[in-house]
Amino acid sequence: MELSLNKYANSYEREPDHAQIIARQQHKRTDRLGISFVYQLGTCSLVLAATLLGELHWLVPSLFLVFIFANTACLLLVFRSNLNLYFKDPSLTTFQILLSYVPPIIIMYFFDSSQARAAFIIMALVPISFGVFLLTTKQFLFIGVTLLSFYALVMILLAFTRPQVINPNGDMLQTYALVLSIIEISLIGGYITGLRTKLTARNKELESALNTIQDMANRDALTGVYNRRYLFNKLEQYAEEQQILSVCLMDIDGFKSINEIHGHLNGDLTLQRIANSVTSLLDESESFGRYGGEEFLLILPNTDIDIAKVKADTLRHFISKIAFPEIGQDFRVTVSVGIAEFKPDEDIKETINRADLALFEAKSLGVNHSVIKEAFPIGDFKSP
Repeated sequence: MELSLNKYANSYEREPDHAQIIARQQHKRTDRLGISFVYQLGTCSLVLAATLLGELHWLVPSLFLVFIFANTACLLLVFRSNLNLYFKDPSLTTFQILLSYVPPIIIMYFFDSSQARAAFIIMALVPISFGVFLLTTKQFLFIGVTLLSFYALVMILLAFTRPQVINPNGDMLQTYALVLSIIEISLIGGYITGLRTKLTARNKELESALNTIQDMANRDALTGVYNRRYLFNKLEQYAEEQQILSVCLMDIDGFKSINEIHGHLNGDLTLQRIANSVTSLLDESESFGRYGGEEFLLILPNTDIDIAKVKADTLRHFISKIAFPEIGQDFRVTVSVGIAEFKPDEDIKETINRADLALFEAKSLGVNHSVIKEAFPIGDFKSP
């Protein structure tokens, strides 16, 4: 378990933290706000054109422009202060779309021509496209019904205040076209959002499966601890970083006789029990795996050889007390350990070779011994 935590801790260091993710998302939201601002400027240019043609009073485009800058500034302030993060939809998509409806709908009231009102109906439909990939069919329909309600309110006001500007046939046809457009946009937009949701879910499943496969590729099939390939990759990484580390190469004493006397299944059980027991004692930064056969390798980063010796002896004594009731009440195993420390500018293979030589010396002393192999001939330290 600790080794798994170590793996995810290392991967987490390479991934952006939560604050960076939030900052990127907020940046995208301000970008979309900028696109919305450009759209509203385009609508404002249409209002200005209508004013130049004598359809509107000059005060209308002035107020329209003030509204654009005011609502954009307010939304920008909300995004910059992260107040939007308190809402269920931090992008405020529905609110922004509804807010963009207000100026075109109000301006429709001031036109005498139904054709001019039709132009602004088209402009009012454009903001719905901002909801593609984000809103569901129900949300699209809510926005569409709201737009239709605003439009109906304008037509009702015109019927009571300026009935002469209403073209019954033309306005009824425009209303019907607006209803159809809203329904079609809602269905298509919701369908696209559904596809995106499914694709996102499948991508997450694929990512999870790839992580599982990667983890399986790094694990020994029998014991579940890291395999030789992963351990060497880890050592090469530490060597490139010139990081202080020590390695402990341990071998189960008399493992061949365990297989011969108690059978290979019990031999496998012995390997599994030792692997699981040792793993439970390790820190998150330490890596432990099967080196080959009955040999295991322990990597101790930021650990000098003296501390590694203490760690190895602790593990030796711990392993010697592991019970194997499935094999026998008195059955116990011991390990011999070779210890070496990585030196700067050294090939990591030389470190492993010294640990292997130390293990050979430990085995020559009998069982349950650990031996240190220094990089320079200043005297090896041995302990029973």
